Amino acid sequence: MLDHNHLATYFDRRHFLKGALAGAALAGAGLFEGTAAADPTPKEKKRTKACILLWMSGGPSQIDTVDPKPDAAVEIRGEFRAINTTVKGVRFCEHLPHLAKQADKLAIIRSMNTTDGSHERATYHMKTGYPIAPGLDHPEMGAVIAKYLGDPKSKLPGFVSLGAGGIVRKQPSEGFLGPAYQPCVLASLDDALGGEIKKVCDLSKEWPKYKDIYGDTVFGRNCLAARRFVESGVPFVEVKLDGFDAHSGIAEIMKVRLKTLDPAWAGLVRDLHDRGLLESTLVVWMGEFGRTPKINRGLGRDHWMRGWSVVLAGGGIKAGLTYGATDKTGMAIKENPVTEGELLATIYTALGIDPQSKNPAGGENIPLVPEGSKPIKALLA
Repeated sequence: MLDHNHLATYFDRRHFLKGALAGAALAGAGLFEGTAAADPTPKEKKRTKACILLWMSGGPSQIDTVDPKPDAAVEIRGEFRAINTTVKGVRFCEHLPHLAKQADKLAIIRSMNTTDGSHERATYHMKTGYPIAPGLDHPEMGAVIAKYLGDPKSKLPGFVSLGAGGIVRKQPSEGFLGPAYQPCVLASLDDALGGEIKKVCDLSKEWPKYKDIYGDTVFGRNCLAARRFVESGVPFVEVKLDGFDAHSGIAEIMKVRLKTLDPAWAGLVRDLHDRGLLESTLVVWMGEFGRTPKINRGLGRDHWMRGWSVVLAGGGIKAGLTYGATDKTGMAIKENPVTEGELLATIYTALGIDPQSKNPAGGENIPLVPEGSKPIKALLA
């Protein structure tokens, strides 16, 4: 359900204190009354950049998605075949056929080298660029992007999180940036209040046309809603899909998850491209870590931090390439390891945000990413 406390505080700070909603009640249909959520045409004036994060809670297997190892032993490659994509030499799991057709629009990092193996700590690290530190709550990338790219006059939040569940129960956080950048958390599109946000979440006119593109699932609907939020000026939208913590029976689990993921992810990239929005919208696909190359005794894969995959598309990122690589077994990184901080530095730079920008917290000025975390130039357009 909707996080009403976050939402009320958000609008209290972003609008009431700034005078935009002075004297207005922060509840009900009147909360978001204002500019209609139009269906913008592709040929508009130059748009502010935005980011859509497809968050795969639990940690998806890189080998069973975008970095198959078809020449490895069966206990590593698993039962899935590798299929060709629109990029020569780049192969995906057979259960990503729609995405394989969009590979020329993607940049695939195959060499993530991260440090945290627990779900909560790894989620925090991947979304903030920093490890958990006592007494200091770093802002997630959504809050950062909302601050630097958001419109303070907008009647929509700058940070929207869609979807329920997940391994980590903690909600997305604005950290030390403060309540002005809190996310609007919608477990379901039906949880949207009235007014502007309700209009964006109302898919009744578009869904009959787009359900075959995105897939007729909750995740597919949320991905279409993410596109609508971006069109309406929201700079950051997270769409969550859980169920990837496959310590046993991974083949059957992944068949089900990829049946949902494949059309929605591919459909989002295709839809953004066709509307002329992919150039200004960065789509990020990732979880908190990857999964072990070797299948365990329970026919699953465990947590893995050395040599897993993240995928970027659009918004300032080069397309149709891979960056980094692991060996033929997936056990070791061969080239270009990437840290959490380097990934976020790349994301921020692609969006036009200086990753070394600083904000005050605990008597210090804290950069958006750890000192020394540089963007990956080879990925930047």
